[in-house]
Amino acid sequence: MTEFYICPPCGQPVVDQPQHLWTVAARFGNGWRHLIDDSPLCPAPSGGLTQPVAAHSPTPHDSQTREWAAETHRLFSPDGPFLPERLATAAAVMEHLTGWLLTATGPAAAPRTLTTYRDAAALLGSLHRVARLLARTCTETSDHIGGQLATDASARPTPGQDQADFNKHRSAMAFHLPEAASRFADAAAMTGRAWIAARATSALDPSGNL
Repeated sequence: MTEFYICPPCGQPVVDQPQHLWTVAARFGNGWRHLIDDSPLCPAPSGGLTQPVAAHSPTPHDSQTREWAAETHRLFSPDGPFLPERLATAAAVMEHLTGWLLTATGPAAAPRTLTTYRDAAALLGSLHRVARLLARTCTETSDHIGGQLATDASARPTPGQDQADFNKHRSAMAFHLPEAASRFADAAAMTGRAWIAARATSALDPSGNL
């Protein structure tokens, strides 16, 4: 099951950061906003602040991948080990899945994989969440590199490498990543609105073909 959050009065998806703070990793106590227009949550019937609630959409797995999906969820659980090797493995898994998505959404395969508006909504919701993840990852990585730049003693070039060149390339990484984060945040906003439209279409005609 894929979990996301909705505003109870209107049932619309919400996110835990205002649009201009999507690249920040922390949650904000009263920062929940409607995804479609960045507005605050609807007033609660009691007159107080509305609290978002978790919603779930089924994530069907074919029989050949159901066991793999369950094991992957276990291996990459939030309370798992924070190891460089685990991060590298997660990146490798993402590369493989990206390759499959390139094939599945191509002109030859898309008619067989995206057959209903519900399928499209599931994919668009995933694209929205991935775009937000990429925005956060770019920001956090840039902040980390910037912190390392401030403490030169913690990062040194390999033997024979020029220190000036080493610092220049690290500075370039820290410079470009914030811009990338901003563009990913914009992509998250657009894919999020497309996801909402697909959900609405699916609700009107859940069995309708594309």
